Amino acid sequence: MDRGWVKLWRKSLDSQIWQNAELWHLWCWCILKATHKPIWVKVRTGKGFTEVNLERGQFIFGRNQAAKELHQKPSSIYKRLLKLKNLQNLIIQDNNQFSIVTICNYDLYQPEKEEEGTTKGTTKEQPSSTNKNKEHLEKEIKKPSSLPKKDLARGGCVPEIPYKEIIDDLNEKAGKHFSPATKDTREHINARWREGYRLDDFKQVNTVKSAQWRDDPHWNKFLRPSTLYNSEKFEGYLNENTDIKPQETPEDQAARENNEEIMRRLKEKAKHD
Repeated sequence: MDRGWVKLWRKSLDSQIWQNAELWHLWCWCILKATHKPIWVKVRTGKGFTEVNLERGQFIFGRNQAAKELHQKPSSIYKRLLKLKNLQNLIIQDNNQFSIVTICNYDLYQPEKEEEGTTKGTTKEQPSSTNKNKEHLEKEIKKPSSLPKKDLARGGCVPEIPYKEIIDDLNEKAGKHFSPATKDTREHINARWREGYRLDDFKQVNTVKSAQWRDDPHWNKFLRPSTLYNSEKFEGYLNENTDIKPQETPEDQAARENNEEIMRRLKEKAKHD
């Protein structure tokens, strides 16, 4: 097992989960089980196996294995997991083979980049670093962009990032072949997602810029995630004029020119008459 570490926020002491020892035990287990990076895992399905792609903050859940590791009854484990779901700490995606659990706001509470002062320094310096981290996290949570209204309606539980749907949409509109699994692509999407942008926003940017750049030899090369989803450009692209005329096909151009020629001749004839 990868012996990494996770972060716990002291505000947990005031939470409903903390008041129930078994529930707290399960919640901590879920946080520790969640993967800290995108991975593929092999899962048994019936007589065979299947590969499942897990994003940061997700893990495969099995009540029997959880009961064994936590020394709790399988039925009790699942009831407590549903309670965590109702408290909107996690999301459960069930199918007839297995379940995927997603920790809500995982990227907010378990950021990939370490804050300055959290891993280095003496014991004497720790209180200052801890206070700075607490203040930073409180600011992040209070940011309107971190929790859009549509997410607040779900108790602040940010939905799973649809990397594949976003990139498939771009590939279709721009005629590209980008992979949704590329690290750089995911980092750009994840950063905008944390700012509060959602699937419709990404699709809008894909639509606008593809219409503008797809048939332009110079700008076509910029139809890529690193440009479209860039922190300095995304909002501007999203708010550009969407009244874009569709690209004219050669057939349409020929028909238009033919109609224009007919109208020109009719006008000429009218003058002589």
